[in-house]
Amino acid sequence: MVFLDMLRDYQNLLGDDQWGEKYKKHLNQVGVNVTHVQITPGVTTGIAQISVAENGENQIVIVPGANGCPDNI
Repeated sequence: MVFLDMLRDYQNLLGDDQWGEKYKKHLNQVGVNVTHVQITPGVTTGIAQISVAENGENQIVIVPGANGCPDNI
């Protein structure tokens, strides 16, 4: 997104799991300022799984993880 000049700063909560660390590292590598990205102890990183059936119907399963901790922002 940075290369499209669309995103330079990002504020979010991530979990203290491998996904949170990888996501923060990736954002930093592509030039996003991750100063305001917080790792939330004892919580997983939020994820969403999208399944699409052959007929085009989809189901979205959301596990909010750290996204469910807005008091930490």
